[in-house]
Amino acid sequence: MLLRSLLRCDTFAVTNPFVNKARPMIAKKAGAIVSEVPSMGSDWRYSPTLPELLYTAEQCRAIDAGIINSGTPGLVLMKRAARAAFQKIQRIYCSRDTEKRSIFVFCGKGNNAGDGYLLAQLATDAGYTVLTIELAEAATLTADARSAREHLVQAGGQVVGWRSFDIEQISQACIIVDAILGTGIVGVPRADYAQAILAINQQASMTQSCVVSLDIPSGLCSDTGASSGNEYGSTTIVADHTICFVALKQGLILGDARAYVGEITFDSLIGDCDAPIPTPSHLARCRVEKLAAGWPRSVALANKYTNDAVTVIGGDFGMGGAPLMSASAALRLGAGLVKLITRPENSAAAVTYQPELLVQGVDENLQSLETIIPRQTGIVCIGPGLGQARWARQLLEQVLEYAAENEILLVVDADALNLIASNSDIRQRFVNTGNTIITPHMGEARRLLQSVDASTPEGANALLSRSSSLEMARQLSSALNTRVVLKGPATVCVTSPQRAEYESAGAPVLDRCCLYGNSVLATAGTGDVLVGMLAAALLRYDDIDLAIEMAVTLQTVAADYHCRVSGRVGFTAISTVDAAVDLLCELDP
Repeated sequence: MLLRSLLRCDTFAVTNPFVNKARPMIAKKAGAIVSEVPSMGSDWRYSPTLPELLYTAEQCRAIDAGIINSGTPGLVLMKRAARAAFQKIQRIYCSRDTEKRSIFVFCGKGNNAGDGYLLAQLATDAGYTVLTIELAEAATLTADARSAREHLVQAGGQVVGWRSFDIEQISQACIIVDAILGTGIVGVPRADYAQAILAINQQASMTQSCVVSLDIPSGLCSDTGASSGNEYGSTTIVADHTICFVALKQGLILGDARAYVGEITFDSLIGDCDAPIPTPSHLARCRVEKLAAGWPRSVALANKYTNDAVTVIGGDFGMGGAPLMSASAALRLGAGLVKLITRPENSAAAVTYQPELLVQGVDENLQSLETIIPRQTGIVCIGPGLGQARWARQLLEQVLEYAAENEILLVVDADALNLIASNSDIRQRFVNTGNTIITPHMGEARRLLQSVDASTPEGANALLSRSSSLEMARQLSSALNTRVVLKGPATVCVTSPQRAEYESAGAPVLDRCCLYGNSVLATAGTGDVLVGMLAAALLRYDDIDLAIEMAVTLQTVAADYHCRVSGRVGFTAISTVDAAVDLLCELDP
């Protein structure tokens, strides 16, 4: 059993190179399918030991300082970090078929470098061939890093300055340790550091050396996950493994992080005698463990008329498939009744594909949605394939009016978002509607943010270039009075537009980001499917924010599951619905 087993053991594999044939996922029960597939390793993202809460660099420094102020010297923390990193390196060696026991440690000048010096000492004492390359003069090191360096030198460690180092020597390293820059990086690393990072990335890709970053890959912003670069290429370390200390940095998850962090392991460095330092966090990762409880069932005496219904609106000329995927996903994942309102030209195809749907074609002559939306509708989804012509604007305006008058939950996606961005009147009506959820991708989010502050486009563009996906989502939530699901490699779910009010009252507001999923989700239609999954989850869960988290988790885990079972070839957006059905059937046989 896939989900149950991943909670008992470490993780599950995302890809399976032996299975590339696409086939219907609902042909067999999930447990039976999984038993046919050989395990190809583990996926760190599913490890139950990974912390749930994520922190900014400033918060991490506060936690670090709190541990030190409580009586644990900084050098002791460095020794713990070095020990944890060395244990990981030993496990890496055991998993690699090599006789080389050579380690190159690149050190900067901060506390991150101190971890590197002490790691080099431990490896030297254990009999490894270790070379430590210094990118900073000893006199410029922090006090604890300088002490760590002295320990290495006294132990007979081999140390060489960057300017004296022959770059070609990197090819001799089996493992390269990145202890260059820690959490304080802002912008592009300075010249020597940038050259070292470029050299490490180039040599590692050519020689298959394993790169291990301490705390965070150098050049990656620990708050936004933004990578750095110059005219010669990326100046961010591409790590195979990242060993994070003290607290999990949000920059390891957000932005560009997935391309640079490799496998993340974590050590809090808290000893048995240390008291944990309570520090509030406002961001947490989605957890598959919550999904393992199963999709909530309908009550025993429910029927399609007592359950809330879902209405999906969209599908202009040539785009009828988008709302059909949304409606089908909602129906198959638990909505008792789903109605699709679309162009008349799409009706026959929709009924043929999914005959259980209620389908109604409407044109520009529609006078009111009141007469055609089922009275038990609790959720309206609008936007998939909607277009931006007169037909689309008319439907969106009527939906906003209907949602406000009937106090239903409104999910807005795709072209409906573009209409909100391009029309100030529609935008203001949307803001006044309340009780809404928007599901933009990054391009749509940028257009929405620029429309909110259209008076200063230059300033808005500059802000967007510096903002993380989390910051953008929070800005959208506040400006548009809505919950936000910002889709991307790490989808961000912002819970409440009234976050400032709640936080000032002392109530923590936890936004969520999702680690799961893979590149097959960068496929046309996956956003439309998410809309339907979201509608189904909103019917099943009483808590709106939990429903959003579970819908995002279900789609991304389903994508990972599909790739494990059937490979990546032949994937289409609707494949995640098939996989999701299998997973939920496994949890609720």
